[in-house]
Amino acid sequence: MATTIITTVGTSLIENTKITTNGLTDRTFSERDENGLHYKNTDDKLSKLIAECKNCDIALSAEITSITKIQEQLQKPVIVHLVCTDTILSPLCAKYIKEWLLKPEYKTKWQITEVKFEWQYGNHIVEGLRLKSKSSSKEVNDFKETGIKKLIEALDAVNDESVINITGGYKGVIPIMTMYAQIKKLPIMYTYEGSEEIIEINNENLPMSFDWEIAQNAVQFLDDTYLKGGIPNIKPSEEIVKQLKKLGLVKTGKKGKLEVSALGIMLKAFVDKNPVVERGTLGFFMEYLLYRHFNEFDDTYYQPTKLDLFLFIYQSQLYNEIELKTKFAFNSDDIKREVGNWNAQNSDNASKQINTLGDIDLVLKLKVSNGISICEIKPVNLSGATIDKMKYRIEGYEKVVKTKPSEFIFIVYHLKYKQETVKSFNENANLKKKLTDFKNACPVNFRAYGVLVDLTDDSLQVNYTSLLKDKVITLEEIIL
Repeated sequence: MATTIITTVGTSLIENTKITTNGLTDRTFSERDENGLHYKNTDDKLSKLIAECKNCDIALSAEITSITKIQEQLQKPVIVHLVCTDTILSPLCAKYIKEWLLKPEYKTKWQITEVKFEWQYGNHIVEGLRLKSKSSSKEVNDFKETGIKKLIEALDAVNDESVINITGGYKGVIPIMTMYAQIKKLPIMYTYEGSEEIIEINNENLPMSFDWEIAQNAVQFLDDTYLKGGIPNIKPSEEIVKQLKKLGLVKTGKKGKLEVSALGIMLKAFVDKNPVVERGTLGFFMEYLLYRHFNEFDDTYYQPTKLDLFLFIYQSQLYNEIELKTKFAFNSDDIKREVGNWNAQNSDNASKQINTLGDIDLVLKLKVSNGISICEIKPVNLSGATIDKMKYRIEGYEKVVKTKPSEFIFIVYHLKYKQETVKSFNENANLKKKLTDFKNACPVNFRAYGVLVDLTDDSLQVNYTSLLKDKVITLEEIIL
């Protein structure tokens, strides 16, 4: 299976070949047409250079040098994924780096399966990702508010086995790429100033990790409107601000106003986009807390259980060939192994790649009718929740027990900081809109509840001790 080399692209192709750019350096990608003549001249020179290039030295650009050396070290086929800043010159260089790498002689020599780069804003040209030596306040703000968020989205779009190559590109992007690689436990590889050696930082077995419970708890406060006291009846407490500043997620900006830092923006973008965060310790504790609630205190539901949906697949259909071909005991380890074997055997056919459905968090009985409710438990931002997953869980349950559930319950939890003003879940318009979309798509009766849990002490660290004590919780029905 090919490894994807995610490569940031700078302008070394232009600098190393001494091609003139006629004042294009500080222009955004969207301004290329306004500089038509200058842009065309540079484009034509690069096109001629690559077209006439035969047996060129890989030192033609830092990106080409590093990509080829990384492939030689990996000793396997590679896919190249190019990431550019919001400038004219970075994408222009990427355009011809791609052309160079796809020349038959180079493509074969370095086992390049594919070079991914599209001439438009998106996963390759990142809108707002630019800074210059004398950037205005607006440009800095665009970089933080748009560029960093769009970069995280672009990187998250790469689902393959990946390494991060930071040899080329702009210096302002390197810290973000490095942090992203550490969070995702992806290796960083690069060459330095023409060195023959590849420097590798392998993050996979790094003996440290982010505390996702703190991250999830902190992210809820990383909102400029909230920090500036712009939400009615809610003002940030001094203790919250103190902790956010200590973590480097909030800073005091111009005129003494609080604002989310670049690190805070990146962390929020990552937490919002990556369901991996919800699979931390907190999610398991919330399942335990709600299991106990329904088992001992609830007036509507009882007999909570958990259900593994075995090999039911959430793709275009519930059943897959693997279900017909394998004969083994239904347990999670067997399922993961068999699915892994299946995907390895079909590595060249993306349409056959499968994922197990996982489990239903809680299966509950209704006390009045003895009907069955299946329950999904998610953080209040609904990280990782999709309409398809809800539908497939309902269908999967029906396949397992031969009966359709009578109800689907969505329970969202909000980790409350002790200084935070209590608000009703029904006041959260964005949450209600998302849940309404789920309700409209749900093939059975749909209900939603919110649970507010105070699990913190005087810091943003989760106090799990409180979860092990007798704790009675209250569910608020969210009216949709």
